[in-house]
Amino acid sequence: IKNQFTRDLDKMEKSGDVKWIFNKKGVNQSMDELRANVIKNLKKADGSPIDELNNIPLEKVKIIVGEVFDDINEVNKIERFIEGLNNPVIFNKILEIVD
Repeated sequence: IKNQFTRDLDKMEKSGDVKWIFNKKGVNQSMDELRANVIKNLKKADGSPIDELNNIPLEKVKIIVGEVFDDINEVNKIERFIEGLNNPVIFNKILEIVD
């Protein structure tokens, strides 16, 4: 997830340009569990964000979570990004589930 996710975010021009599709066939997981697992994979064992997230430009973070946070800057962009993904509305905007 982490490599593909960060590469796709870098390519994104505006919200809705990129969607991730997860196939739930054979997986008994709620949306909340899926969101928690994606976020977990974007963090190191100590809970800090994976290094790859630092490569996401500030503009891209603003595109994805800017409607929720108006204080995004270079220092807090990764923290705000992960917080934004924790919001079901933001998370659902960037993914599609295939049953």
